[in-house]
Amino acid sequence: MTHAEALRLFNYVPSTGLLTWCVSKQGIRIGQAALATPDKDGYLRGSVRIDGTKQYLKQHRVIWFIMTGEWPDQVDHENGVTNDNRWINLRNASHLENNRNQKVPKHNTQGVMGVYWHKHRSRWIANIMIRGVTKHLGYFDDKTAAIAARKEAERTYGFHENHGRTMK
Repeated sequence: MTHAEALRLFNYVPSTGLLTWCVSKQGIRIGQAALATPDKDGYLRGSVRIDGTKQYLKQHRVIWFIMTGEWPDQVDHENGVTNDNRWINLRNASHLENNRNQKVPKHNTQGVMGVYWHKHRSRWIANIMIRGVTKHLGYFDDKTAAIAARKEAERTYGFHENHGRTMK
């Protein structure tokens, strides 16, 4: 898809994040939300036919393309809300930068990334993953101290301030 084609097909409102169709065809009305079907992770996506070829696109990537004229590496939703496509919430990010702005996974039982209870030592452990290598931050008698060590390491290694947030 060219930039001119994207501008012809879509209208984007940066303050609300709303992407709508500018064309009417095959069940699509002008002004209707575009590429707005949520996937399993909550990202809005959809398909569009360009030069007879069906393309599946994520809404936030199309928005980045519309606003900048360039396809992004990855688009990071700074607040972690995958369907919040307001311009202020989107940033072009490398894979590394995107990974450093993650929410706590659902399977995490402690509510904090990189902190867990070591049953045999009866102490808390703090770790952080840096470029695929786990760095041990220490053993702690107190969970709060382990969390503080983890948060300090996140600041030291340039993690996003929202990294490790819990989502409701």
